[in-house]
Amino acid sequence: MSWPNADEDRSGKGYVDYDGMPDREDLLKHYATHTGRSVDEIDYYLVLGNFKMAIVLEGGYARMVQGDNDNPKAVHFGDYVLQSASKAGELARSTTLASS
Repeated sequence: MSWPNADEDRSGKGYVDYDGMPDREDLLKHYATHTGRSVDEIDYYLVLGNFKMAIVLEGGYARMVQGDNDNPKAVHFGDYVLQSASKAGELARSTTLASS
């Protein structure tokens, strides 16, 4: 869900070193070719993945706010929850799947 497209900045994006790695389109083509499965409706899975990530991280953030989570990274979950939910909503509104 967060794998960069060819036109996106790949530096400092998460914990993966993307130097020399294929972009999102290349990965989708490879997957479709080797599995025989269609990737025509990948937007559905991207919306679902972003929404599910927001839900999971919201739980961790809520536990941190209540003092039940000692993961130091949890303090950043609140912002990521909002970003992930927003991304899911934007994609859901803009995808051609909505008109199908």
